Amino acid sequence: MTFPYFYDEVDPDYMAMLIGGYGEYDPYPPEVREQRDVWNVILYLGDAAVCTFWSQAYMRPHAGRRLRVMAQLIKGSLITDEKHALKGFGIREPLLGEMRRPLTYSELWKVLLHSRRDGFEEARYDYARLEISRNTKRDKALITEIDPEYDFTKRASSNPEVHEALQDLGHAWAWDMHLACAAFDDPDIWYPGVDGGIEPLSNERVELTMWAAERELARETRQGRPYAKLRELPFRIQRALAERRRLRFKQYGITPESFESGKWSLFDVDEGREWSPPWDI
Repeated sequence: MTFPYFYDEVDPDYMAMLIGGYGEYDPYPPEVREQRDVWNVILYLGDAAVCTFWSQAYMRPHAGRRLRVMAQLIKGSLITDEKHALKGFGIREPLLGEMRRPLTYSELWKVLLHSRRDGFEEARYDYARLEISRNTKRDKALITEIDPEYDFTKRASSNPEVHEALQDLGHAWAWDMHLACAAFDDPDIWYPGVDGGIEPLSNERVELTMWAAERELARETRQGRPYAKLRELPFRIQRALAERRRLRFKQYGITPESFESGKWSLFDVDEGREWSPPWDI
């Protein structure tokens, strides 16, 4: 396959997109490869070309919280070697077709905000009213009080799933729980909560959050395997974990009010230009 050159320099993400994945091919030049591998450089997603499959961007720790979310909603579509389109999640017709070159994610964000082309107004409307969770009725997804009779040995037959574009949020919450569980071995670990930027949480809210989180861990635990009993953590750790959860949701534009409505908006997600996943990808 020949690669058309649309930039002054070869764009590695564009080349990788054309070949349909990285595989054993490393599209970065040696000097960039050395920086990435030795110095663990995190690349800004906004500078990368829109991929045909988000996994091509997601499987590397690109920085940019909001753009990482958008990349789940709008993907590139290769028509021919010299023609490209944009395909939106939940939108049947291509948002944009026959482009001379694929857009970068930064360019795509500007186009999404301002384009008057057919499809983009619909996309702006839809992406401001996305469902938070799937496979559930909303009245069953909300937990407003602790059920003292709940059977933690029950296993879920069908769990609600967060929207595909909120993968990072789910992983961030799991990562916070993972770090908090170190307190089982060392109750004196340093595990700070959130000093500002969120509404204060009452002790009752902390207890409800831990009960609900433990309930979900128990529901998804495989038969015979233990689950983390978060309510046995030191209460200062529980509070810090609950505060982190509230902050994570806020970073993705989900407030207590929007959570109750079951809707979230791409345009409320924090830009987070410097943010990249702290967990291994």
